[in-house]
Amino acid sequence: MNPKTFLSGWRPAGKPYVEQKKDLILARNKALNKMVELLHKQLIRKGRVKNRSGIFYHPTLRANVYYTRVYDIKSQSVAPYSYDNWLDLGLNQYFMGQSPY
Repeated sequence: MNPKTFLSGWRPAGKPYVEQKKDLILARNKALNKMVELLHKQLIRKGRVKNRSGIFYHPTLRANVYYTRVYDIKSQSVAPYSYDNWLDLGLNQYFMGQSPY
């Protein structure tokens, strides 16, 4: 295996190849969910949702759940994330690997 092709945060641990792939997929899904939830919460709080697509009752959660399809992420600002400013989403820093805070 070429060490230059390893994904960040993942190294062989002496496990079978299938187990390594399973661990890799689970870790990447967990990281993706965390990133999407962080971004979603920021955009919801700043009111950057164009419309809520629907609301339905989730039987497992026993609560109404809404989902969105369209966010307004167009911002001409390149400033870092600001809690109080509606335009400073910090998306440039976020997607370049810097802390959004």
